[in-house]
Formats: sequence, C-alpha cells, structure tokens
Amino acid sequence: MADLFEKLRGKPKRKLKIPAYLSAEDKKKVAEIIKNAEKHDDVPHSTQDSIPFDRMFQDGICRVGNDYYTKTIQFQDINYQLAQQEDQTEIFEEWCSFLNFFDSSVNFELSFMNMTTDAEKF
Repeated sequence: MADLFEKLRGKPKRKLKIPAYLSAEDKKKVAEIIKNAEKHDDVPHSTQDSIPFDRMFQDGICRVGNDYYTKTIQFQDINYQLAQQEDQTEIFEEWCSFLNFFDSSVNFELSFMNMTTDAEKF
C-alpha cells in the first residue's frame, strides 16, 4: 500500500545504501541522518509552498524573514528627456530625496523592469 501511495505521489522511494567501508559508528551516524532526512520532507508540493514568505499584508508588503520585507509597486512611465530643464531638476531632486530617506543601517534594493506591458494582461 505504501508503494502505491509513493507511486501516486510521483516520488519514488529510494533506499540509500550505506557504504560497507564505514566503521560501525559512522554507519550509525549515516543511518540517523538518513532517518531524520526522511522525516523532514521539505520538498514543496505546490507553487504556493515553493514561494518563501512568512506573511502577506493587506497593503502588499510581504514579510520574507524576521527583518526582511519586500514590496512591488507599479508606476506610469515619464519621459525625463522630453521634460523641461526645471522639471528635470525637480525630478532629480525628488529622486535624491527618496534615496536619502534611507539611512546607512537600512538595506534596500530597487529593480526596474523597463518594458512595455499590456495593463489588461498584467
């Protein structure tokens, strides 16, 4: 019955062989490690199980670890090169202000996906 269950799950049960050249003490250690590994099956069984996050908040902030959070935002494109000089200066100053908001103890990363996307499909 267990073999049938393993076949249905799609995970063949493999029996690991402990090398004969190991000492009795080492064989015992290896057997214990194998036994513990079989107990803790950390292989994700769904897409949701494979996404490593702790909690998703209502505002879209995602807690990934005890002190690590992530957030994705969408914004409309602006054409910086076509803007007037005063507008370019203001955009640059606001961008600098945003970056200076984070002090040196805060780690943050910005990733930009610069591509045309159909809003309906997104």
